[in-house]
Amino acid sequence: LGKVIDTSRGSAETYQMSVPVDRIQIFLSHNWGIPRHRKFLCLAVHFNWMPAMIVTSIVLLVAAVLSAYGQLPILARYRQLEGWKDPAWREGFLCSAISFPVFLLMILFWRDILWIVGWSDIPTFLDKTCIHQEDQKIMRMGIERLGAFLMRSEQMLALYSEMYLTKLWTTYEVASFLALHGADNMRVLPVRHAVLLLLSQ
Repeated sequence: LGKVIDTSRGSAETYQMSVPVDRIQIFLSHNWGIPRHRKFLCLAVHFNWMPAMIVTSIVLLVAAVLSAYGQLPILARYRQLEGWKDPAWREGFLCSAISFPVFLLMILFWRDILWIVGWSDIPTFLDKTCIHQEDQKIMRMGIERLGAFLMRSEQMLALYSEMYLTKLWTTYEVASFLALHGADNMRVLPVRHAVLLLLSQ
């Protein structure tokens, strides 16, 4: 995904990534002027946050149980009592050490893991892959049928940035989708919030 959302330049190869579907689950609305790493993080946090939380919790639970049964190394904390050390408590330090790395890996690569095991992707509209970028005739047909793409879409994800509402293309997409489906089926994702969420963990 990161390479696809890098620039607006498309080709016959990127168009071949699209397949005919009856319904589009997600219509992705964004600006090409936003750096791809910001858009990728925003989408990764949106789609992978809950799976990352669940997987990290399971890994920590397993690590805690193995530490409790002495199968993983632990640290002993001591307190000084009249010249001798009293083992006050034992701490499974691996739980603290692996929690954020596991969470970050799941945020970044959860969809790749699903793809490897054969899990089907979410039908998503991305203009670069669903509208031909080289054949002018096919491109015009795709642009003229943008309203049909929007009508067939169940939800819109708008990657909001400072330039989002200053561009005619994204403004048209939002206005058309709201007219067809209403605000309940639209999700606005500020691209700058994804980094802040990860840094807060």
